[in-house]
Amino acid sequence: MLKRLFYRLGALLYTFFTGVKPPTQGERQSVGYIGETIATRYLKKQRHTIIKRNWKTLRGEIDIIAMEGNELVFVEVKTRINSAIARLRLFDTITERKKRKLKYLAKHFLSKHLYNQTLPSYRIDAIGIILSPDKKKVLHLKHIRRAV
Repeated sequence: MLKRLFYRLGALLYTFFTGVKPPTQGERQSVGYIGETIATRYLKKQRHTIIKRNWKTLRGEIDIIAMEGNELVFVEVKTRINSAIARLRLFDTITERKKRKLKYLAKHFLSKHLYNQTLPSYRIDAIGIILSPDKKKVLHLKHIRRAV
């Protein structure tokens, strides 16, 4: 009940300050899926081999796991619809807490999938994507290597 009340209050404030209704859960997931697909294509063009997408555990999810040469790459993808502040706040949701979680998930993946093998070098990257309002064009894509 209280959670729903806070969500409604947040939605009202968002509408008041931006002049548009906030995206629904389904719309957010749709934008995220589109962004991950674009990021996967981008990584393939950069000669990465995609190993997994949306690898999930009880503690969280890694958007993309890829190999670049001998290095394992864990990628967090952030996708936004174009707005006045989208480029300024593209990576704001990757907080210190999120960074710790990504490190934990990367180590968990390595321990689960690479037992009895030497651990490869790995890094955690972030890819930020800004889409046009109709979600059909990529207006901006930024890849930060070793973001975490």
